[in-house]
Amino acid sequence: MVSFWKGTPFFRIFLFFVLGICFTSFVELELQWLLIGSVALTLGLGWNLTLRSYLPWVWLFIAGMVVNRNIETPVVSEHSGHVRLVCQERFASGRSLARMEHLPGKPLVFVGDTLPWGPGMQMLAVATVKKNPSSASNSFYVFLQSRKVYYKVTSIQANSISISENWVDRYRWVCFVLKNKLHTFLIESLGDGPEADLTLSLLMGGTAHLNKELKEQFKGAGVMHIIAVSGMHLALIFTLLAQVLFFIKQNKRIDLPTLVLCLVVIWLYAGLTGFSASVLRAALMFSTFVLSHYVRRGYHPWNALFSSAFLLLLWKPSYLFDLGFQLSYLAVAGIFLANPILQKLERIPSKVLRYSASALVLNLAAQAMVSPLLIYTFSTFPAWFLLSNFIMVPLSTLAIYGGVLHVSLGWMVSLRSITAWGCLWPASALIYLSEVFNYSLYFRMDVFECLGIYAWMLCLMLFALRKRLGYLVLAFGLSTFLMAYHSWPFAEQALK
Repeated sequence: MVSFWKGTPFFRIFLFFVLGICFTSFVELELQWLLIGSVALTLGLGWNLTLRSYLPWVWLFIAGMVVNRNIETPVVSEHSGHVRLVCQERFASGRSLARMEHLPGKPLVFVGDTLPWGPGMQMLAVATVKKNPSSASNSFYVFLQSRKVYYKVTSIQANSISISENWVDRYRWVCFVLKNKLHTFLIESLGDGPEADLTLSLLMGGTAHLNKELKEQFKGAGVMHIIAVSGMHLALIFTLLAQVLFFIKQNKRIDLPTLVLCLVVIWLYAGLTGFSASVLRAALMFSTFVLSHYVRRGYHPWNALFSSAFLLLLWKPSYLFDLGFQLSYLAVAGIFLANPILQKLERIPSKVLRYSASALVLNLAAQAMVSPLLIYTFSTFPAWFLLSNFIMVPLSTLAIYGGVLHVSLGWMVSLRSITAWGCLWPASALIYLSEVFNYSLYFRMDVFECLGIYAWMLCLMLFALRKRLGYLVLAFGLSTFLMAYHSWPFAEQALK
């Protein structure tokens, strides 16, 4: 643990910066008093030679507080009247998320009406703004709350709909048009069924084109991550691009043109898929990987992980409370923690057994890290996650490669039926398997239990690394306390 602390400087940077964000998220503090206190603390520590070495970490803590506190909190109130909205995301139901351009801070709102628009388009209208209902009993409103969306717009009477003048919104509109054209092509070649919708989601990410039933099936099977663009998608694209480039050049070294091309492709794809928190995390880590190979420096995965998190939070501190951000980083951290086990599995002579064991360890590691947060948020747990991931993740890889091949060559009439078959059967198999494995267990967990489980996992990890019995005893005590804490309400009710 000490070597990890010393050898991963970005973990320390990330930790103190996050503590500063958390402090100002839960403690109301005026910016001027925050700055005065920061100067006083800096001067106080600066006089003491012993404490002076802690100044960088204090400054990072202060930076986290200032960055988070300096962001203007959008003020929205319930009212009816004129609004100016810019669409940010459109769901399969036709409803959408939009930015309120006419209010300070440009807050996000949920548009409850079905409108003929998409990302990057703006609308002038008369509408009613209301607060969202309680999110406790509705998973969709839990999702909205994780995106900091607390109000919805209904009863819309549109006066005009046009393309936004903002260049970022125009880029969103271009991506939206490209996605629709790709979706039209897939429907024409694969048929107007869920296979075309799933193929588009696998290639471009997002669930906007999937019907509610199919989304619930993938969620219940524990494989929702294969249709949310993340590291897996960028890894497949980067691997394919690298193999093509290295085959053409007959050289496995990354030169400047290769570096620029890889970075451009990675970030263009990230933009096409919507620049979500998980996509940005993967794009930043792959950029770090490519740059480290170009400058011939060692790639440190933990530093890449925490540096990408630090940069994202520096740009947008609210990502810290975004569910997609949290799940993405927890899953990758679980995979990195399983690295020593994966290295030992490389000794297995049989390729089939080695792949099976590695896939099993990866699924367990990632699921173990995200499960407490998922159970706390949604009160569900996919019962067949291990088997479903073991079968469906490789199948989704085939579906993605099949989709890329079909989009690349499907315009040729002579090859369209062949490439369509290579795209259609894995998509059909994924839909069938998601229905087979769609079974969830229901649990209730509060935030204290969620944090307690992560503390228990940390104790077990420290015991495995340092072989000290005290960590195991602490883990046993935590598990006993958590079981008693969880069982107490039921025991209290039984005694009445």
